[in-house]
Amino acid sequence: MDMGQYDKALCYFQKLIQESEFDDLVWSYINLGSVYQGLGQYNDAKLQYEIAYNLCAESEPPRYRDAASIIDNLGVICDDMGRLDEALECHKFAYKLRMMVLGPDHTDTGTSLINIGSIYYSKCYYEHALNCYLRALEIKQEWLPPSHPDTADVLSNIGLVYLCICDYEGALEYLQEALTMKEQCLPANHISIANSLNNLGGVYYKLGDHDKALDYFSRALKINEARVSPNHKGIASCLENIGNVYLGKSEYEQALEFKLRALQIRESTLPDNHSDMANSLLNISRTYFGKKDYDHAL
Repeated sequence: MDMGQYDKALCYFQKLIQESEFDDLVWSYINLGSVYQGLGQYNDAKLQYEIAYNLCAESEPPRYRDAASIIDNLGVICDDMGRLDEALECHKFAYKLRMMVLGPDHTDTGTSLINIGSIYYSKCYYEHALNCYLRALEIKQEWLPPSHPDTADVLSNIGLVYLCICDYEGALEYLQEALTMKEQCLPANHISIANSLNNLGGVYYKLGDHDKALDYFSRALKINEARVSPNHKGIASCLENIGNVYLGKSEYEQALEFKLRALQIRESTLPDNHSDMANSLLNISRTYFGKKDYDHAL
């Protein structure tokens, strides 16, 4: 969704809530929270989700399935803000609700496994992450058509685990399969395709193929800039990755340009103690050191 669409969606859902034009306020608040989340306005998003959750809890009977979706969204916000323990707690709670209401083989339960696996991945618990992803893949393949974006996302996640354990052949296999699937079932400029391009760029960067990595990262950046808000974490990630490629090529001025842009975005959206902030500052210091600008490197 581009900025104009976010603004329209924000006005639309605010109007629905204020005028009570339809009776399901829960999903009005959920959708409004999703818009704020897409804009990187996490505190506003959290407030909308909490209102929606309270409405679910007060319903007769309680709306457990909707509540699980809301808790998942809160977990994603905690993840984005670097609060991994809180995120894991949210996703495990959503998983518990779905197991109770839907059972172990439902596609929504698979989604909870993906979310739990993503937090384990962020915490570098790769074996736990891989187990969650592989079970989720089984569930998604049973429920969904052969080419589906949700299945592709799980394939991407598995590929990223293999990347982190330096199994580059496995990483390329799963990430390329994910990209191919997304290209079959999504528009060419979909943000999920950008994510896959960014991931594949990461593999080629690790393999030392800087030119191919730069091509993938640049294509991902182009889609992100057209589809998300200017301070979105996806843009910062692409900028950081492009900067890393230029740093690896000893092209320090270009590396610094991209890394400073990434830092500017992260400073506007993340807390000072977020790991992405630390990585940005460390990489900028490395770039100044490569330029032999030791005063700025310190």
